[in-house]
Amino acid sequence: MTFRLPTTDRGVRTAEAILDHAAAEFARRGYHATSVAGICRRGGLANASFYQYFEDKRQIHGALVERARAALDSTLARAVDLESLCAEVFDFIEEHGRVLQVSREAEFLDLGAASGGREFYQPVATRIQALLGVAEATAWAVVGAQFFVALRFGTWAGKPIPAPVRKTFLDLASGGIAAGSTDRWTDLGLPGGFSLASAAGATPSAGSTRAALVAAARDLFGSQGYAATKITDITARVEVAQGTFYAHFPGKRAVLARVVDDIRLDLMGRTAEAGRSASDRMERERRNLLIFLEWLRGNRDAYRIVREAEFVEPAIGRGYYEAIAEAYTGGLRAALARGELRLPGPADVALEAIPWALMGISHFAGLRWVLWEPPGPAPASAIASTLRFLMKGLAAS
Repeated sequence: MTFRLPTTDRGVRTAEAILDHAAAEFARRGYHATSVAGICRRGGLANASFYQYFEDKRQIHGALVERARAALDSTLARAVDLESLCAEVFDFIEEHGRVLQVSREAEFLDLGAASGGREFYQPVATRIQALLGVAEATAWAVVGAQFFVALRFGTWAGKPIPAPVRKTFLDLASGGIAAGSTDRWTDLGLPGGFSLASAAGATPSAGSTRAALVAAARDLFGSQGYAATKITDITARVEVAQGTFYAHFPGKRAVLARVVDDIRLDLMGRTAEAGRSASDRMERERRNLLIFLEWLRGNRDAYRIVREAEFVEPAIGRGYYEAIAEAYTGGLRAALARGELRLPGPADVALEAIPWALMGISHFAGLRWVLWEPPGPAPASAIASTLRFLMKGLAAS
């Protein structure tokens, strides 16, 4: 997806200014709530100026993703080892936070192949793979861990990524989280008798109108998106009047919050169930990744719903990850006390950063090996490489 290149210096400046205003609008309001008129109002431009360079909102969104991808590629070209790679990527995320948000939103929007999340991240993973001499899955794990740490401590905080967080991430990427030797990544089996049947399609109990509304909302949010779903779509699916919806929820945002919370509780409940019989923290982390990837295969709608919530209702989307991270921290603290966890950096920083790195590893493994691939099991070698990085970092590559 390309836009019409200006032929004059003034045209170049105008086009770049429109791109900057668009990036700010998309980052603040999300794709669906952003309009061409809003972009032009932000820049004090006539709508006609926009259409001199761009055909529509979709095209300028694609142009922003292209611009971010090119800038990141130039950034990565300066890296010579893991330390400089980490520094360059963190610096890039700090400098291009708005554009990065646009690229992240493209992960779930159906705007054409050239604007997709895979096309943004794949060159990053490929360059890391070549630079560090690691397997593709390991490169994706590095990308995921770093982007989630940067998201938490930089993008969402609206601040530069603190030096102790940068140092902790570098240590984590170098050596993983496992204390002592381990080869747990060679075991790709789940505990016997554990069920991963999805609860997504569960039928509400008879007479449970509220549950039926939630189920209908989840189905519609997952299939056509939150922004495109109207309350009347939900009530029509359940065959009730709009007044019935408002008897249970004050608005669409409230039902989104309930759907996102149900998704989180379902996933956390499954990992908790499997974790109760785990012999130590590394065994629990092994199960967590395997469970997440299998759960995602049966709950692809959940990914779109949670990701869209980040942009249309940021407090709900961020709350999903923050609640998981908070629960994670207690388990990691206990594992540290038992000597099962290697602590990369000061305890207060590490215990806050590690959950985000681990979520990022799982998230990007799910993107690469589940959501961006045809239905079917993720490759065993990819899962093993991901687990190996999680446990021992690049030291085991």
